[in-house]
Amino acid sequence: MMLAQPPGSADRAHAAWRGLGPGTPGELWEVFRERFGVRLVDGFGSTETNLIGSAPEDCRPGHMGTGRDGFEARVVGADLASVPDGTPGNWSCAPIRSMPSPPAT
Repeated sequence: MMLAQPPGSADRAHAAWRGLGPGTPGELWEVFRERFGVRLVDGFGSTETNLIGSAPEDCRPGHMGTGRDGFEARVVGADLASVPDGTPGNWSCAPIRSMPSPPAT
């Protein structure tokens, strides 16, 4: 939507330096950065999970990235079992929680 607007003097009149742009075509990432001075980060899913699979410093247009520390991410089939690399499926992620040991008795 922003790139569809005519260029103007306000395009860089902000303090933003990174923006979440899930689904933005890869060929527009550099165009967006050049015009607005903002580096886009791809993401996937709801607002609660957008940065679980996209480390901003490693993000590439059109790619989810790799799992981040503290989360387990995998691709699963309809039966919720992991599928082999390169097989289409659904992305599943969950926080990894370390449970404290019970107190000694």
